[in-house]
Amino acid sequence: MTIRHVIVGLAAFAALAAAAAQTRIAGRVVEKGGECLPYATVKVKNRYLGAVADSVGLFEIQGAMAASDTVVVSYMGFRTRKLLVAELGVSDSTVSLVEMESAPVPLPEVAVRPGKRKTVKYGKKHGTGMLSADYTAEAGLCTGFETKAGKGRTMWLDAVGFYIKEIPGMLSSMKFRINIYDMAGVTREPTDEFADALVGQIYFDYDKADVVDGRYTWYLPEMMRLPEHAMVEIEFLENRKNEAIVFKCNLLGKNSWIREHDEYFWCTCPIATPFFVSCIEN
Repeated sequence: MTIRHVIVGLAAFAALAAAAAQTRIAGRVVEKGGECLPYATVKVKNRYLGAVADSVGLFEIQGAMAASDTVVVSYMGFRTRKLLVAELGVSDSTVSLVEMESAPVPLPEVAVRPGKRKTVKYGKKHGTGMLSADYTAEAGLCTGFETKAGKGRTMWLDAVGFYIKEIPGMLSSMKFRINIYDMAGVTREPTDEFADALVGQIYFDYDKADVVDGRYTWYLPEMMRLPEHAMVEIEFLENRKNEAIVFKCNLLGKNSWIREHDEYFWCTCPIATPFFVSCIEN
């Protein structure tokens, strides 16, 4: 390799570094009229960077990104918004306003038809476990379960929850979101199809006072009909890194997947899961 080749190579590397420099972007997600959209999902496309907005719609992302990179903002019931990093402003103080346009979505059915019913459970089945795991509660971390209804039958989401080890100083409360996707046509390659495949979101609050024998269960007010082939995700909505939460886990089944807020694909979870999903098939 000649000196000229080395110089050219270093110049190209410097250009790439400049194109994707350490950058901070921040914003507030609102609907027309200024009302905040809490817990909106924000991603920098192809950069594995992202965030979940807080309870008043504020988000902040720091990392290597270029001014020409695309930021994708999504929220159930609103059209997905795509902006350039440069449009959000790159500085330590700028907080840009991201206005979303409403897009009505069909409401899923919430009544179970009469007939023979069967309970189908995914994830952890009981309180005994092979191990315990300390989880860092990080907004945007998701654990998902694929569901498939039998031929001529319908699957309804009834409850979600997890098993937890009760310890002194344990996490007392936490906000979660259930994301429901129609998996028809969705691949597990890196993709931005998730926003289009999202057909339902439900929010719930964990309270340690509701833990019974190490199990926390949240029942939907009314059961929700799932697509024939669905993905049901349980997503953390808050960063609570200074509070202890120890889940009771066992090894994953074949229907368990994990996804982080900054990823565009699901993958088999390499760790154990404490979560479960309970459905009714009829």
